Amino acid sequence: MDRIDRLDSVRARPLCADDLPAAERASATTLLEADRRSGRVGEPEPRPRPAAASRQWIDRMRHFRTEDPRGCWVAVDESEGDDGLIGFAISQNRGPSWFR
Repeated sequence: MDRIDRLDSVRARPLCADDLPAAERASATTLLEADRRSGRVGEPEPRPRPAAASRQWIDRMRHFRTEDPRGCWVAVDESEGDDGLIGFAISQNRGPSWFR
């Protein structure tokens, strides 16, 4: 499939509770890769996020979704079915300000 054609199947929609595990995996994978790319010689090799930290991440994002659902979105590639989450955004509202 051509890259331009794939864009036709990408949609943004509000984050639902079932999206949280996939969003956590995307977050963990992205941050681990960033740590690997920015590591310095002699530093320990970055490690994947531990299971307990993954659960904590999901709990924290569930709180944001409950408190500020208008600030929680996912991008999904509908051609990929249930595994199509390709990005997410989480923000929180405090008074007149949104924090992203």
